[in-house]
Amino acid sequence: ALTQPERTEAFIATMLDHFAQSGRLPVWELAANETNCMIGYHAVSVIADAYAKGYRGFSLEAALRAADSTANASVFGLPAYRKNGFLSIEDAPESVSKTLEYAYDDWCIAQLAQAAGNKPLTDEYLRRATGYRSVLDPQTRLMRPRVNGGWLTPFEPREVNNHFTEANSWQYSFAPVHDLAGWTALLGYGDRRAGIKELESLLDQLFTAPSATVGRDQADITGLIGQYAHGNEPSHHIAFLYNATASPWKGQNRVKQVLDSLYRNAPDGLSGNEDCGQMSAWYVMASLGLYPLVPGEERYATGSLYWERATLHLPDGLPGVSGGTKRLDLVRTGEGPYVRHLRLNGKEYGAWIDHADLLKGGMLEFEQVPMPEDRDGWEPYANGIPSAKGALAAPSIYVDRSFSDRTELIVRQDAKSGGYPYVSRNGGPFQPFTEPATLTESAVIRAASMQPDGTLGHIATATTTRWPNAYTVTYSSAPNRQYTGGSDNALVDGISGDVEWRKGNWVGHQGVDLVVRVDLGSKQRVDRVSVGLLKDIGAWIAFPQGVAVWASNAEVDPTTLASQDFETVSKSVRSAWSWSTDLRATAKTDESPLTNTVTFDAPQPKKARFLYLKFTNAGPLPEWHPGAGGQTFFFVDEVSVRTK
Repeated sequence: ALTQPERTEAFIATMLDHFAQSGRLPVWELAANETNCMIGYHAVSVIADAYAKGYRGFSLEAALRAADSTANASVFGLPAYRKNGFLSIEDAPESVSKTLEYAYDDWCIAQLAQAAGNKPLTDEYLRRATGYRSVLDPQTRLMRPRVNGGWLTPFEPREVNNHFTEANSWQYSFAPVHDLAGWTALLGYGDRRAGIKELESLLDQLFTAPSATVGRDQADITGLIGQYAHGNEPSHHIAFLYNATASPWKGQNRVKQVLDSLYRNAPDGLSGNEDCGQMSAWYVMASLGLYPLVPGEERYATGSLYWERATLHLPDGLPGVSGGTKRLDLVRTGEGPYVRHLRLNGKEYGAWIDHADLLKGGMLEFEQVPMPEDRDGWEPYANGIPSAKGALAAPSIYVDRSFSDRTELIVRQDAKSGGYPYVSRNGGPFQPFTEPATLTESAVIRAASMQPDGTLGHIATATTTRWPNAYTVTYSSAPNRQYTGGSDNALVDGISGDVEWRKGNWVGHQGVDLVVRVDLGSKQRVDRVSVGLLKDIGAWIAFPQGVAVWASNAEVDPTTLASQDFETVSKSVRSAWSWSTDLRATAKTDESPLTNTVTFDAPQPKKARFLYLKFTNAGPLPEWHPGAGGQTFFFVDEVSVRTK
């Protein structure tokens, strides 16, 4: 954009051709094929940024049509995002990351709509751009997954899981760069000045936190300074967010630390995946002290100059550059990483500098010192969505996902929203919710805050299901903490998982055999037992190699049974009847994700109080698999019992 704008415009022309031929702007194209391997629709960011910086070598109307159409596609959770204002775990995998990326992209579309004079579309996308507010946890002030109307619990911001894309909460909690005013107001519980201090505190905590992550292994999370991960894109703008606080010098210090320690002139000299040039692009921009903190705006966040001198050769014939010098000389005076003064042709600049000013050329002087100093008249980098254009965050719904007799419903909204939440039950009208309620039947609850203009803000949705029985479940070993099915009795709660396992309904175990004891509550004549299984071998989820079922009146600790063979378990539980099936032939075969229900019909039902189910792990992944040798998972849900 600074030195070769004709290429920027050519890229955009190709993106619009891609839309014309495929119906969507490119997401992650490779070798002339759309891979869809990443999230968001960031082509709109490139387009909005070019237009904001004065480039007009494409049709604004065509770009806006393409952006609007792409943002309204029925893919990757977008329908739920548009309906509710954000994504919950139930709506889509990587729900937090998608919400944050969609919200930023929608702000970019709003900039295009505003430039085109399309007020209805501007207002629509500015409202959508506040989606991040409903995944911002007011307690931790970090981005946290929403589940069943509430918040994922327990919450560990260092955990790498299916709710973030190649990252964790720490690395995604600094995403709302397009609404700094609204974001910091939320961080400060309505006091933006306090929120700016809180933002600085969160940045400090990010860079000084222990570097170890927990949860799933993620090869992309590298180049760690605290929980800042320079090896992957979600972190790349974060150090420059100090420009939005009263302490820009902290960002200058962190940028220099990255430049010094995470790049070197060697084959392995990058701390992460180059990703088509992003690691190098960061190095170039950051070392020049100019960084596009908010693509879609005409300005750059400023930093310190890493070099003694650098020159940018500027293009000819662009708006605002007639009579320019056709080059920009960046010069560092003094020593140290901290900027005391930043001057372009003698004019003082602070947290940002405009693209058009840089294109005029001349000398950009960085006066730098070895120790940080207060900068006179420093005005933090700021922007924001007008309060009348945004949407209030969705209230929090607290209700059991499943229950046996009755459950309490509590709905809370941010105290700063004023008033009380509005609640809809089973599709009925939204009504004020002023005190907890007791539910005795299954229900779908929707909740939203009422806005000053009489419209509803973001909508949280919770489903609570009355168990079809009073069964309880005991495991021989605890499920993987990321795959618990949502409750201790997830296997018998009447809620079945589907092929999209990242929604959280399945119970998953890795590398172990499992015995499950189902307590029927009383002796019953069991006629049929069904067990739901899932296979997604690309995600390391195989079928178990075998499933066995025993009916018994003996209460035995399932832990003692996990290592026993079929005959020994039969004796241990003194089974009334037993059954087993062999799934080895298909447990680890390469095929598309699918579910399978294994069913046993008892030839002569006998009364039993307990069912014992054993799942035998399929063993390591086969040689043809990219994760060959790794321990497989098996996923189970739901155990259904028919009695006579």
